[in-house]
Amino acid sequence: MRQRVISLFAALCLALALQLPALAAEEYIDMPQEGAWSYEPLTAAVENGLLQGSDGLLQPSGSLTRAQLAAILVRAFGATEEAALSFSDVTDSNWFAADVAKAVAMGVFGGSGGQMRPNDSLTRQETFVVLARALCLEDGTAEDLSAFTDADQVSAWAVPEVAAMVSAGYVKGSDGALNPLGNITRAEFAQVMYSVVQSYITQAGTYETVAEGTVVVRASGVTLRGVTVSGDLIVGDSVGSGGVTLDGVTVTGRACGRCRGRGHRRQRRHQPRRPARHRHHRRGVHPGPQRP
Repeated sequence: MRQRVISLFAALCLALALQLPALAAEEYIDMPQEGAWSYEPLTAAVENGLLQGSDGLLQPSGSLTRAQLAAILVRAFGATEEAALSFSDVTDSNWFAADVAKAVAMGVFGGSGGQMRPNDSLTRQETFVVLARALCLEDGTAEDLSAFTDADQVSAWAVPEVAAMVSAGYVKGSDGALNPLGNITRAEFAQVMYSVVQSYITQAGTYETVAEGTVVVRASGVTLRGVTVSGDLIVGDSVGSGGVTLDGVTVTGRACGRCRGRGHRRQRRHQPRRPARHRHHRRGVHPGPQRP
């Protein structure tokens, strides 16, 4: 009986915790001061629901783990589909189990040797590889890395995706170096995401203005009308059959549904194009009726 009471109490505490609102960026006691290089990226990551802290701490200087990145990408692209897992180090009781299952279904994580290593810290090159997969970038080549003094430190298996991130302008390095084997911190990751995606559309409706830069749509029933997307337009995993309607929209980068798994053909970056009037589904762009 006593054990049952303790179990019920624990379940009640968990339920109450889940109902607590997420903290605003400025409420974290270790949030950098305004003006610091990481202030805006971290603020954006918190406001967009990508980074979440614990016990009032955001831990910007802490290393990013594989489980944390899985959870972030699931939130970023609104993934809902779960893959069946057989990793020996992931159980249903782990907080990250559902996020790992969704990240595997997205095709961004695969594990190795029957293990996911969810609590391992990520190196910068590992992070760039996962992000390139999530963004469906076309593979780059070693030539794209030639400007960096430590290009030879990028592992051969990571070159295509790291080069893709560099070629897309998402990774610029520091002092002429990429530091591919160094662990990436949560603040550094926030900076990368800040350079990749400038805004997220999370509610159905008609939008006649968007922020400059890449836009991710993660809600069905969204109409973009008469806007210019000065970057990529990415339709997230959570967008259902309602799709996204583009009415007189100009996209200067790529317009694509986020790929489902690694086997999906990646989208190539292209030149600015004429305004489009169509409905964009996750699996491709299908012409719709023309307005008079």
